[in-house]
Amino acid sequence: MSGSLYSVPADSEVALLARPVSAVLVRVVLPDGGSPDEAVVRCASTRDGSTHTRYFTWSPQQPDLRLAQGKAEVTAWISKTGEPRVRDEERAHLISESVEVRVEPGATPAEIELVLGGSRGIRGRVVYEGPRLTGGWPQVKLIALAPGAEVSAEDFEEASRGEYLRGDRDFAFVDLDPGTYAVGFMRLNSGAAEVHEVLEVGEGLSECVLTVPPLDESRTLAIRVTDPDGEPVSDVRFGFRHTNKGGGSSSNSGFSGLRDGEGRYHIAIPANARRSYFGGENDGASFAITASNEEFGTRTADLSAGQTEVEITFTEPAELVVHVVGYSGSTLAGRLSINARPAGNTAGHSFSFNNVSVSSRGVKRFEKLATGPHLITMRLKPTDNSPYGGSEIAKVEIELSTGENTLNFPVPPLHPLDVTVPGAEEDQDVRLQRRGELEDSWRFSSSLRCDASGRVLFGELPAGPYRITARVDGRPRTLEVEIPCGPVNLGPGEED
Repeated sequence: MSGSLYSVPADSEVALLARPVSAVLVRVVLPDGGSPDEAVVRCASTRDGSTHTRYFTWSPQQPDLRLAQGKAEVTAWISKTGEPRVRDEERAHLISESVEVRVEPGATPAEIELVLGGSRGIRGRVVYEGPRLTGGWPQVKLIALAPGAEVSAEDFEEASRGEYLRGDRDFAFVDLDPGTYAVGFMRLNSGAAEVHEVLEVGEGLSECVLTVPPLDESRTLAIRVTDPDGEPVSDVRFGFRHTNKGGGSSSNSGFSGLRDGEGRYHIAIPANARRSYFGGENDGASFAITASNEEFGTRTADLSAGQTEVEITFTEPAELVVHVVGYSGSTLAGRLSINARPAGNTAGHSFSFNNVSVSSRGVKRFEKLATGPHLITMRLKPTDNSPYGGSEIAKVEIELSTGENTLNFPVPPLHPLDVTVPGAEEDQDVRLQRRGELEDSWRFSSSLRCDASGRVLFGELPAGPYRITARVDGRPRTLEVEIPCGPVNLGPGEED
């Protein structure tokens, strides 16, 4: 009987439920009719609506399994001669079909015969040349090739089937149809395969060795991350942001890097920014890297195109307590959230947004923020259960120092906007945009549908310039207004 260890208070009563078990005789048979010296047998049983899986070491000298009453599926497999026993059936050399067995009360279970057959697929191993980097998520990816097709290292970045490597560096892809396949090794968060090989799969397992060359540091970013005392920091995750000249941006976050013997992390530049970053086609683009750690929070550093090394130093983290003035007793309960991010990055070089609702008393505490200037924004949702994150209604910049910082953040006056669109049909969309920070830029604020009279009423808007847009009879109408203002008529004369 297998057991588990539990901690219980003294003088407690413990009830143990014993289940009847039966000895089931199992024969594991090789393709030539003989028996292996030993095999792994997996038993998957269903009990109380849950699947319970157990593994046994089978041998001709110990051929019995002790199974509880009920239904179970039993499978056996063996490793290649001379190799250690594997618990993962995908790495097996020979494996049987699953056989169902039912153990009934008072009945002697029938003997189970598990006939081993060859797996069909690819099995391989990764060998590193030069110093091996630690950490990260190295993986081997698989691509099925059409007859006569060629494969490049870049093709593996979009490949959907892959296997993350474990400490043993082995990999396997089984149950493949006969044909031509390519396997490629990737040890960074993204990028082309560093080495790949094309194999033919027929019957059995095709084997290969992927020999990985030393890392090409001219095409990666090396990051040295230190604590306030200058010591290397472990357990760091990274984010990368690329912002083009027009303000559009893309980001990749939450990935870990590989570490070398000097304690530096190495990451690949994400595919959607690689040409701009390394190819000289940046055209005014900007780049940034963030490092996040459980103890120190998040730190951001700007990058120049083509830069291959950067140093990020964490400071002792800051805390921020925001008191929302005017929240208590208002109609904003459950609809207001506060966002804190590093300031001075209009390109959006921030990944770890702290966008959270305030408490019933109008207070929100942020922990583990980086010191330095931060932009604090206030957002308002239209309803407390709206999936929409809401619109920004106020913002303020604050300099954070180590320890606790306090901010009194007042809710700004909010105003309605009454718009009538003559000639508009009922349910016609009317779009409202707020002027952005860049010249001639507008940010989406809200969109409502007209009633039968062509009227819409926007509510709870902070003061500032806005643009109203509607399309009537196929022609656009646009009007810029400064809120607060009186009722607005978006007539036919207001056209682009």
